[in-house]
Amino acid sequence: FSSPLSEAGRELRPSALLKQYTLQKIEQPSEVNYAASIFDSSKIEHFHDERAPKLKEAQAIGGTGLFKDQAACPFRAFARHRLGARSLAEPEIGLNPMERGQLVHDCLQLFWEKISTHKELIELTGGALALHINQCAARVIKRFQAKRPFTATARFMLIEQNRLQTMMHEWLSLERQRQPFTVLEREQKHFCSIEGLMIQTRMDRVDQLPDGSLIVIDYKTGKVALASWMDERPDEPQLPLYAVTAEGNIAAVVFGQIKHGEMKFVGLTDDAYGEEDIPILIPEVKTLSKSRIGKSFTDWGALFMFWEANLKTLARNYRKGDARVDPHKANTCMYCDLGTLCRINELVEAPKKL
Repeated sequence: FSSPLSEAGRELRPSALLKQYTLQKIEQPSEVNYAASIFDSSKIEHFHDERAPKLKEAQAIGGTGLFKDQAACPFRAFARHRLGARSLAEPEIGLNPMERGQLVHDCLQLFWEKISTHKELIELTGGALALHINQCAARVIKRFQAKRPFTATARFMLIEQNRLQTMMHEWLSLERQRQPFTVLEREQKHFCSIEGLMIQTRMDRVDQLPDGSLIVIDYKTGKVALASWMDERPDEPQLPLYAVTAEGNIAAVVFGQIKHGEMKFVGLTDDAYGEEDIPILIPEVKTLSKSRIGKSFTDWGALFMFWEANLKTLARNYRKGDARVDPHKANTCMYCDLGTLCRINELVEAPKKL
């Protein structure tokens, strides 16, 4: 401890809390770097720590976000799913993109609760379709207003309701162009085990074809691409995860891109459903062999094996405690809120001077 001898010409005494310690006057205090002397007296041990304690089998229960985070950066998965690290939410005026997307999901879920087949959809008159869409949008808006009464003012939510109705009409016009189907599942939870990890999945929608095969659909309100599946560290592992763990024959795996002016399905279809005499199952969705990635896989089963191998590797690494700060891509950290915890900016080497 140290204490000043004077202040503005006034003599000072040490705090009474320091009476038990021997008082020693420092002759040249200006030449003493107390912080450095304390630091130098300590015994510092340096080590590189990138491993968390291993997980026992079935110890962790997580969702598909666990695989997405592990693929993006192992430390992100460790921090979020084992440490529970979260940043504080940033306040925004109105609705953020996630909330807007959730309203679209909720509206579609309500719509398909009553209209459960393609046949029922195409038999709806224009007026009946508009009425059902308006009712679904109104219910979704009413539920949101109950949760966020200060944000969801009447005028603001009327604008949002009109947006939902426009999006629904545009999207369902695309659904009408499909071959016959029955909506089998809407936001239904499933549990599976991969490499000892208990995982909960919940697909936006699963359709059943007349022959009993399934089409898995994941709604996205932003732009999507097949490339998000075709990497050892996939950006969007949810559809591959459900495809390899689902019971039944999967005929197609697709994103539903619900974006104003850019509505479309993006995905892949089994070649068995794309022969010359069989109509296209889903508008603009190609079979595996006719897609740009078809040359990489011998058949539909080989694609599923590729997905399963990647998912198992991610699961094993997570269970083993892989917690490396290892962003997969250059923009991985752009939307990550854990930079102050992983301290990645301190790990990046400063550019060398020429």
